[in-house]
Amino acid sequence: MAAVTEAVGIPYGASAGDQPAYQKLLAERVMNLNVALNHLGDRRLADPAWSLRHLRGRLAELPVNYRTDYAEVLADMRSRREPGSAGEGRHEQG
Repeated sequence: MAAVTEAVGIPYGASAGDQPAYQKLLAERVMNLNVALNHLGDRRLADPAWSLRHLRGRLAELPVNYRTDYAEVLADMRSRREPGSAGEGRHEQG
C-alpha cells in the first residue's frame, strides 16, 4: 500500500496554472503503478520485491515539477510587478 500512496499521493498544484502539470504527472505515475500491479498479477512474472524496486525507480524519475506552495505563486506575481521586471513599462510597437 505504501507504494500506491507514493505513486498517487502527490501534492496538488498551487494554482490553476499548475493543474495541467499536476494532471500529467499523476497520469504518468498511475500508468507506472498500473504496470507494476499487472506485473504482480502475472504468476509467471510475480516478484514483489523487484516490482516495488522498479516502481520506486520509475517514480524517482517522475518528481513533482510544478509549484505546490501558494507562497511561490505570490512570489512569482510580485516579481512580475517589480520595477525592471521583463516587459514592465514597455510597449513594443509591431
